[in-house]
Amino acid sequence: MSSSFDDPPAPPDDSQQNWPPHVAPEPPRIESPEAPPPYAAPPGYAPPSHASTPAPGEPLSPWVYIWTRPRAVMRQILDSDPRRMVHRLAVLGGVSAGLSANVNLPGIQIPLPVVIVCKLLVGALAGLIGLYVAGGLVLMTGRWLGGRGSFVTVRSALAWSNVPVIWAALLWLPLFVYLGWDAFNINKDLMLVDPIGLMLMVPLGIVTVVVVIWRVVILCKVVGEAHGFSAWHSLGAFLIAIFIVLVPIGIMIGMFALLGLALLGSN
Repeated sequence: MSSSFDDPPAPPDDSQQNWPPHVAPEPPRIESPEAPPPYAAPPGYAPPSHASTPAPGEPLSPWVYIWTRPRAVMRQILDSDPRRMVHRLAVLGGVSAGLSANVNLPGIQIPLPVVIVCKLLVGALAGLIGLYVAGGLVLMTGRWLGGRGSFVTVRSALAWSNVPVIWAALLWLPLFVYLGWDAFNINKDLMLVDPIGLMLMVPLGIVTVVVVIWRVVILCKVVGEAHGFSAWHSLGAFLIAIFIVLVPIGIMIGMFALLGLALLGSN
């Protein structure tokens, strides 16, 4: 006969309802450091202004930025007034190039004032004629290469490409200080034996070559902007225009040479 003491004890009830609900511990909260307060400029402080860089929306000065941003300057001029200062720039460019040329005819003594006046007149006339002749040729050859420019826009580009030539005329001021009015018709043979003159001529010649090369780059870019194509297309348009001009001249020279040989042979 068994009693309740002989029965094995009942196993414990492991059901979930007898256990306290499990609550996941919250992750430790890391306090982020407070951001430092913004820097406050001291009273009366004003940031430095850079005069060489225009503010956004401010028009570019073509006399300055034609050197570094020729396409942007040209687009600004074409959008505002493509006829602006065209003839004056052509005249100034022709005069600047004319004054830097030397007129030394062997055996002929021309008074210096006459030489200077002739340079001014011929330079101004050549600048105007070159503006219209080159404008017409580059308009035609540019159209052959897919350009969309007009005579007004191409002429404006050619005129504003004279800005580097006009600035380069200021390089002659040291020579003018040293030689006076003789600086506008330099005798290079005398300058080569003059130490001071040679010191002035050599840097002037180097800078002039650099300006001429950069003027060609500017010319291709502004004409490319006027035609709506690349600077390489613009260079091609100029080369074709030069070829068109040189071919008739070469034919005429050849004809005169043959005529001269025929006359010599007949004698």
